[in-house]
Amino acid sequence: MTKEESIYCKGLCAEFAVALSEVLNYKLGKVVQISYDDFSEENYETFVHAFCYHPKDKKLIIDSLGIRSLDEMLKDTYVDKKGKIKHKKTTKKELDEITMEGLYEEVVNNAKEYIISNIDKYGVLRTYDLLHGSRNNFDHFELSKKISQRGPGIFFSDKLKYAKVFGNIIYLCRVGFFNPKEYIDSLEFTIDEMRHGSVEKLYTHLKSQGHDGILIKRSKVSTGTIFEAIKFDANNIEILEKSFIK
Repeated sequence: MTKEESIYCKGLCAEFAVALSEVLNYKLGKVVQISYDDFSEENYETFVHAFCYHPKDKKLIIDSLGIRSLDEMLKDTYVDKKGKIKHKKTTKKELDEITMEGLYEEVVNNAKEYIISNIDKYGVLRTYDLLHGSRNNFDHFELSKKISQRGPGIFFSDKLKYAKVFGNIIYLCRVGFFNPKEYIDSLEFTIDEMRHGSVEKLYTHLKSQGHDGILIKRSKVSTGTIFEAIKFDANNIEILEKSFIK
C-alpha cells in the first residue's frame, strides 16, 4: 500500500470517494456500522468508510486501493464485535454532513489530481470496435503531430465509407477509453469548442479534467452520420484487422 493509498483509504476516504465520483461519474457508497443502544433500545448507524460502486459489476467497488471486491472491502473494514456492517448508496451532501468536520475541498481537489494521474488504476476501461483509415501501413498506433479533422488526436469512426476518405488502408481496432468526454452530437461538440475558443484549448481543458478522449454519438459528416471517437493518446488501441481497399 502506497502512502497516498493509505491516507485516502483511512482518514480521508470520504474526500477520495467524492473525487472519484466527480472525475469518473461513479455512484457514491458508504459503509456503516449498525449498533444497538441499550438505553434508547434502538439501533443507530456509525459511518465507517466511503467508496464508489463499480459502474458495471455490483460485486466490485472502487476506493483508494483501486478496483476490488465488495466483500474484500467489507472484510477489511473495522467494526467492534457487537456491531454489524452494511453498505448503502450515499451522496456528497450526506458525506459532508456525517464526517466529523465536513469534507475538505482542498483534499478533494488534490485527490482528483491523484486520480487523473493514475486513471488506469481507478478508471474502468470501455472498449469500442471502430475503424481508422490511413495511407500509412503500420502495426501499432503512435500519437504524432498530425492533426485530425477535430484537432490533435487519433480519429476513429464506425462507418467504412467515411474511414476510406482518409486512406485505402483500413484498420479495424478495439479502442479503449477510461474516461471519455461524451457529446450527443457534433453540434454540442462545436458549441463546447466555441466556448473554449479553440479545439486545442478545449482538449487541454478536457485532459485537465481526466478525459482521455471524446465520443460524439451522432456526428454529421460529408458521407452521412457516424459515431465518432478521438483518442488523446495511443494507449489501449488494439489492431484487430488490417485491410487494403482499392
